[in-house]
Amino acid sequence: MRPHVHTAALALTVLIVLAQPMSVEAQTSFDRPDPTTTDARRMTELAGSTLGPAASVYLAPAQSPSGSVLPRWRTGEDGSSRTVTVHFQRPEDPVKHGAGYRWAVNQAISQWTAIPGVALRFQEAAGPETAQVTFKWVPQLSADHSGLTEWVTDTNGWIAKATVTLTLLGANGRPVDRDFARRVALHEIGHLIGLPHSGDESDMMFPTSEQTRISQRDRDTARLLYALEPWTLLDDE
Repeated sequence: MRPHVHTAALALTVLIVLAQPMSVEAQTSFDRPDPTTTDARRMTELAGSTLGPAASVYLAPAQSPSGSVLPRWRTGEDGSSRTVTVHFQRPEDPVKHGAGYRWAVNQAISQWTAIPGVALRFQEAAGPETAQVTFKWVPQLSADHSGLTEWVTDTNGWIAKATVTLTLLGANGRPVDRDFARRVALHEIGHLIGLPHSGDESDMMFPTSEQTRISQRDRDTARLLYALEPWTLLDDE
């Protein structure tokens, strides 16, 4: 593995969830292509040595200006928890749309952060200016899109700020129900903590996921992400 040189440059990652049925596409200023055979083999080896031989993961690197990185929130070197501050921006018409939007996000956060090793706590900020993550709701992103997550990271892959935008209306123009809102939130929070897409339709992070809960592969992938150093893991030298 080559030594890593820290730089302070920032990069923006954008992840989009499409609705009806829920599906996802990813765009990024970091190049995050599908993992190569070598990438997959290295991640399988790392999962086996870190989590045990039964672990199955889909972790994939992003290519930053400084090399291969695994975007995530920085936690304590001793495994201590990191508190990430959040701000919930109210929808334009909360009376019409109700309060289920916030419930869905809180449910999703509690599931991902309950995974052993994902040492994150999300706490409401005193105000929007101090929040590291902003959740906001709009009537529709477009006729097809139901969610959007944007990261700002440094070139080591440490996430600094993020915005998650969720839709209140489905493609038919009607308010989404709580179950659908919760599924979209589960997928988006997976991206928020740093997960890429999975190639297995049984995972929550599959691009056209119809799942209602986090799979074991989702859990293993999140555990591996937060167990490893975030930079240049796939370099051979």
